[in-house]
Amino acid sequence: MSMQVIYSDDNLFAIIEVSRSILHSISADALYETVENFLADNGVHPRFIKTETIEHLRSAALSRSWAEPFKEIVAMGIPPRHGEDSRVEFFFHDALRSGTEKEDGAIDYKERGYVQTVDAGTLLALVHLPTAGEHGLDVFGRELLATPGRYIEKLEFDDSSVHCDSGTHFISKVKGIYSYENKILAVKTLLNVDGNVGVATGNIRSVGDVNISGNIESGFSVVTTGNVHIRGDVHRGASIQGKNVVVDGMCNGTINASRSFTANAIEYTRIITGALSVLDKAFNCDIVCKSVKIRYVKSCNIRASSLIKIDEILESPANPTRLSIGPHIFTHRVINSYQLETSHLFFEKSLVRQRRKNHESVYFKNHPKATTEQMANSLQENPEYAAAVALESQLTERIAYMRRVNTDFLDQKNGKIELGAVVEGTTVSMYGNNFPIRFAMDGVVITYHLAEKRLIFERHANNVMS
Repeated sequence: MSMQVIYSDDNLFAIIEVSRSILHSISADALYETVENFLADNGVHPRFIKTETIEHLRSAALSRSWAEPFKEIVAMGIPPRHGEDSRVEFFFHDALRSGTEKEDGAIDYKERGYVQTVDAGTLLALVHLPTAGEHGLDVFGRELLATPGRYIEKLEFDDSSVHCDSGTHFISKVKGIYSYENKILAVKTLLNVDGNVGVATGNIRSVGDVNISGNIESGFSVVTTGNVHIRGDVHRGASIQGKNVVVDGMCNGTINASRSFTANAIEYTRIITGALSVLDKAFNCDIVCKSVKIRYVKSCNIRASSLIKIDEILESPANPTRLSIGPHIFTHRVINSYQLETSHLFFEKSLVRQRRKNHESVYFKNHPKATTEQMANSLQENPEYAAAVALESQLTERIAYMRRVNTDFLDQKNGKIELGAVVEGTTVSMYGNNFPIRFAMDGVVITYHLAEKRLIFERHANNVMS
């Protein structure tokens, strides 16, 4: 056969095959029309005929460059666009990074993104629903059916911490830690780290409580807004920042606790707590807090604002223990809050005073010969003026009260030191008054006499920790 059409199994495309023998019956110029008619007779829709293929065939015949046989796609339908299956797009991922690039281009290998924190209202995941797809057409113009997408997998989530909007948008309800464990999407407020915090995890930067079963290795840190419980040791050079911090093992790092710190044994550790530190043994440490209770102390520098309570201070002539009672480490925060409120009161008072003076200016403009007393008596009948005068008086009293509160706070000097046993060489300081202990003593309570500006020593029961 000198010309034939071969169709694909789904009739999506057609291939024309022409042998040179066809030129014995028709001329090269008539070849174009002959092929078109042949395709039409076979039912091929004109819309899908590739005219460039027919032109190529005609040109080959005219130039005598015919390949035997000529075989090319001569018609192409529209393939169906099959539907896509449903898929979940996650905006956070659990995979650890190798490090984090810093502003100078260097890589910080300790920041590996072990914890990913999210705020309330954060979009965590988006479900793309399956699509129906679009039908196609074969070379005869008949419809080629598209296969619709399937709903592959339903995204499970914790409805106490994640909100599902319209079945597709998964949004965090709370501020916390992104989690997708066991194929359940959640936002947690408790982070459990199984093992050590070190090279394998990088630094931990979280929100909420953190429990660590292992150690904090040297050079690594744990920072969170909640409580921290370390069941292992804190190595030298490691640091912890949290609300209430507990270390079960040996602590040798740096602790910043906004509330309390509790540990069995600390050595070469710097501690800053907003409230209470409770320790069993402390050696060569720097402790700053509101109140501290320690059983055994050696070669420590302890500063508190309210109470220092120690069972026994051990002897260390080369590096004696120093105890100091003074303003709280966060005093500046309280003072700043007082001063900020006072500044707001002053600003409000200035606005009210201006309103009062405006009324007075208008009165004197209309009554230039009136006295101040006449003005006051006349304007008292004006409710706006009377309200401004009353409010200005109230603000003046409030400002005076805030000043007294500020002064009283700074004048608070009711701290106390209780010692079960203290050795010679220990230094005690209260509100700038220093006193070196010249001989060993048992059962001592030290307070400050505000009027006489001196330290008062009193004896008491030996065990101060009970």
